[in-house]
Amino acid sequence: SRVELYACRTCGAHVRFPRYNNPRTLLRTRRGRCGEWANAFTLFCRALGFTARYVLDFTDHVWTEVWSEGRGRWLHADPC
Repeated sequence: SRVELYACRTCGAHVRFPRYNNPRTLLRTRRGRCGEWANAFTLFCRALGFTARYVLDFTDHVWTEVWSEGRGRWLHADPC
């Protein structure tokens, strides 16, 4: 997995932030960014029988959208 280094703009502290592409690891560590949480949330939605998709935009933000038959459109479901 990849590791990012986060630098706080206020105090200057540096924190190593591992990135996981495995929902089990995310749930065990409870540390993740939008991509990890959206990955796990999309998995759960699909496991429950919902049509769900993983969306990435140009700002590098990731979220889940769930299809609503009743509304006939995708519903934004941001896990962050």
